[in-house]
Amino acid sequence: FKIRFNQYDNYGISTDGIGIDDILIAQNINNSLALALPVNTTSEGASAVTATLTVTPIQNSALTVNLSASRADVSVPASVTVPANTSQITFPVTITDDALLDGTQSVTLTALAATFNPGTAEITVHDNETTTLSVDAPLSSSEGSVGVAAFVNVPVAVDAPVTVALEASNPAVTIPASVTIPAGQTSAPASTP
Repeated sequence: FKIRFNQYDNYGISTDGIGIDDILIAQNINNSLALALPVNTTSEGASAVTATLTVTPIQNSALTVNLSASRADVSVPASVTVPANTSQITFPVTITDDALLDGTQSVTLTALAATFNPGTAEITVHDNETTTLSVDAPLSSSEGSVGVAAFVNVPVAVDAPVTVALEASNPAVTIPASVTIPAGQTSAPASTP
């Protein structure tokens, strides 16, 4: 908000009186939350991970912090209460086995509280469901050929987009570095440029 002061007598401010205009009062939020994880990668069904929430500055009353995870295969408590005069608290991060063929996924944990800058942390969750990848490509091609059709296949449809890294044993063959099989699909094109 702004506070405006004007003072004048028999003439306007440009020739008489004092004018102080548009004083802006802004609030700087120095309160912050930080999340830390002991590992940045895990697998579905693995043991729970203990996350640490840090509150800055230390509060002289209890603070309730809301927690969330960006994917359902990672769960956190809905909220935690940081006791008064305490800077840190820990809570469990449970990695569930969702029985879906969804590949490696990145999950963001978020901590929110009123008048605090939010805290986030990321953990990568590797899928424990397995399948067989196959490449469908011509057995041979002529040197200099372009647009050779190739596909990366899985026997059953994936439940979420799955990125597959590709590598050619012959450096003369140019292929994409990776392809993504879309959710609900069993293949993705890996054609040469």
